[in-house]
Amino acid sequence: MSQINLIKPNEGECIFESYLSVLVEILGEENIYKQINKYVPVVKIDFRYGDTPWRDPETYGMEKFIFYTCNKKLDRVDETHYMVAIKEFKIIRNRIHSTWKILNPYHYYQKYSSHGFCQMFAYFIANDKTNGLIHISQANGPKSRKELYKINTFRCLRKTLRLIKKKSNLLSCMEYVFEDIKSNEVERIKFGIDRKMKFHTFIEDLHLFDVASVADYIDDLYT
Repeated sequence: MSQINLIKPNEGECIFESYLSVLVEILGEENIYKQINKYVPVVKIDFRYGDTPWRDPETYGMEKFIFYTCNKKLDRVDETHYMVAIKEFKIIRNRIHSTWKILNPYHYYQKYSSHGFCQMFAYFIANDKTNGLIHISQANGPKSRKELYKINTFRCLRKTLRLIKKKSNLLSCMEYVFEDIKSNEVERIKFGIDRKMKFHTFIEDLHLFDVASVADYIDDLYT
C-alpha cells in the first residue's frame, strides 16, 4: 500500500474494507453505474415488486435488467442489493413460453449478507462476463466456500479495475464523486479519507491489494 495510509479504517474495518467502501460508494452513484451498464438497463424497483421485479411498470418491454428495491412512494433507499432479472424463452409443443428468473449474486459468487461489490457481481452476471469467477456450487465444504469468496472478491476487484481503466470518461466522473466526498466533511470522516489524498492515488492503491489483503475482509464477515 502507499507509504502513508490515506484512508483510515473505521473501528472493526480492515484496510481493504475501508477502500472497498469508498469504491462501492463511487460505483453506486446512479450516473456512474449506468455508464458502466451501457447495454443492460438498471432499474429501481418498488419494494412491493421485490420478488417479481418484472411486474414493476418501469420494466415494461424489458427482457433483462439489473435492479434493486426501494420505497418509491417515500423516495427512500435504505439499502441496495443489486440483482439481475432475465426473461427466458422455451418452446413447448410448438409454442413459445416465457418465464422470468432472478439471478442473485449471493447464489452464485458473493458471500451472503456482504454489501461490497454486489453491483459489480450483478454487472458481470448480466453481461455474461463472469470468466474467472468461481460458482459457489464448486465449493466442497464451509472452508472451501470461504476461500472461494476470497478469490471471487479479489477477482471482482481486478475485473472492475480493468473495466474502468478502459473508460476515460468514466474515470473523470468517478474522480468528481471522489472529490465531492472529500469536500463534505461529514462524508470525508465517515469514509476515513485524508484531505490530501488524490483520486489517482486511490486507484493506484486499489491495484496493490492481493488475495491475502481480501482475506481479512472475508474473515471479518464470519465473525
